Amino acid sequence: MLKQPLAITTADQVHAAWSQGVWGIALVTKPFDVFEVPAAIGAPLHHLLKTACPTAFLPATKRWQFFVAPGSIALEVAQSVGGDLVSGASRWVPAPGTWTEATSTTRWLVPPYITHWTPYVRRDPIDIVIGSGPAIYSSSSSGLANQSYTSPAL
Repeated sequence: MLKQPLAITTADQVHAAWSQGVWGIALVTKPFDVFEVPAAIGAPLHHLLKTACPTAFLPATKRWQFFVAPGSIALEVAQSVGGDLVSGASRWVPAPGTWTEATSTTRWLVPPYITHWTPYVRRDPIDIVIGSGPAIYSSSSSGLANQSYTSPAL
C-alpha cells in the first residue's frame, strides 16, 4: 500500500512536491472512496460487479481499486481482506493513466464514463426487492449499519 502525504492544496505545496520528482494526476477522494484490494479479492469482485463500478488496476502491485460511494465500506472490512480504504479530502489515488514508481501505470478496467461518472453504491438485491434498504458498512463498533432508503415505485 502506498504511503501518501496529505492532498496538495496550495501553490507552495505543489512546488515542493514537483521539486522532489515528476508527478502525474491525482484524484482526491472526497466525492468517493477507493476500496483497494489484492488480486485474490479484486479479480472475483470485478467479475461480479462487471461494469457497475468504476475500477482501476495497479499492474506493479497487482492491486485493484474500486471507486465506491463514501462510507459504503468500513476500513476494518478493507483491512480484513488485505486491502485499504482511501477516503476523505486529505487522501488521494493516482489517476489511471498516471505512472508512479510504486504502481507503474495505473489503468482503468471500467472507466467512470461507463457508470455515468458515479461511484458504485452498494445494494443487496434482497434488500431492494423487499424494500428494507441496502446494508451499508460503517466504521461503527458493530461494523454493519442498516440505512433505509425509499424504494422506487414499481
